[in-house]
Amino acid sequence: MGEDDNVVIDTGAGGSQVFTQEYLLCWIQRELNSGKPLTDIVVSSYNVDGKMEEVQLTAEIWQHSLIDGPSSQIFMPIWQSYTTALASRRTILSHLSEDKKFFQRCQNFVYDLHSFTKYQSKRRLEGTGHEYYLGKPYFEPAQVDMILSIEIMGGTVASKLRELAQKKATTYDTICASHDLAPIFELALGVSWNSVTGKCDILHP
Repeated sequence: MGEDDNVVIDTGAGGSQVFTQEYLLCWIQRELNSGKPLTDIVVSSYNVDGKMEEVQLTAEIWQHSLIDGPSSQIFMPIWQSYTTALASRRTILSHLSEDKKFFQRCQNFVYDLHSFTKYQSKRRLEGTGHEYYLGKPYFEPAQVDMILSIEIMGGTVASKLRELAQKKATTYDTICASHDLAPIFELALGVSWNSVTGKCDILHP
């Protein structure tokens, strides 16, 4: 593999890291498949001294090292897909946020997904009557339709949920509210579990 297959990432302050295109693409795809936002991806590798180094693929790195360099034809489609999905997602969330209680309900929803083993959380989720727990007391029917249409990397929430269900069906496994559903909805709704933890005393008023 020649130098043309290497990607040099400017890490600032005169520093840089070099990855092969194949390594970087495989890492990015794996992280995207796990639900990681594109600009939150952290790539790890060993340097010549055998020490582990990490670099976060921030928007600045994408713009200056990945889509504005020799490998732009490879990385530009990924970036364009991300920015298109981000713009669409922001438009939908802006409309949904016209309901002043929407963000609070999103937090309630994410909290319950992560707390499925707790009786009250499980009761609320299963009370929606929806296979992915989308419904009251969290969301109105019209809101559910909009949430399912939100674009995330590689598709919509609806398509990601179908892919998840198909994957679980092939392994005869069940969908886990905390490990399978929560990452998808956190990414789509812009609510992280870290921002919700510790708020159980104010959720579900």
